[in-house]
Amino acid sequence: KPLVVILVGEIIWILATFLSVYFRGTPAAIDWAVLRFPGVDLVVIGFVFLTLEYTGYDEYITPRALAALLIKPVLTMGVVWFNTPLMWKIGERSMETMRGYVIEPGPAFIAHTAYSYILLTVGTFMIARLAYKSKRLYRRQSAAFVGAISASWIANILHVSGVFRV
Repeated sequence: KPLVVILVGEIIWILATFLSVYFRGTPAAIDWAVLRFPGVDLVVIGFVFLTLEYTGYDEYITPRALAALLIKPVLTMGVVWFNTPLMWKIGERSMETMRGYVIEPGPAFIAHTAYSYILLTVGTFMIARLAYKSKRLYRRQSAAFVGAISASWIANILHVSGVFRV
């Protein structure tokens, strides 16, 4: 089930990103960009549960844990819908940017990103620890998992930091 959550999150994230680029330079681009946040949050929640399951801590996958992890996405969407400048500042139009507007991250975006990175870091270390402690077969599998995660991390950090713009 965690892989399904990740897949659904990725579909929402990719579709919202595609549509925000498709409507580049229009208010619809910003509306679609906002809908990326639930996708991102589903990916992170799915990853947390996948990590717990994969590393043998599946007893922590409970409705209570899910409820706790859903608090942040609800708060994020509340901030996006009711106090957009707290999430990001939408500046002038610029067709050189991905969505056709200059967008500066606000404190809520930074908190959203930091929270997601913290959960992903904990999960990555849990998998790396499993790789270190496992027998050879599982070590290779876990190491490949960490390698795939690392590639995603690097790409996301480069994008969010502004080093690499799409």
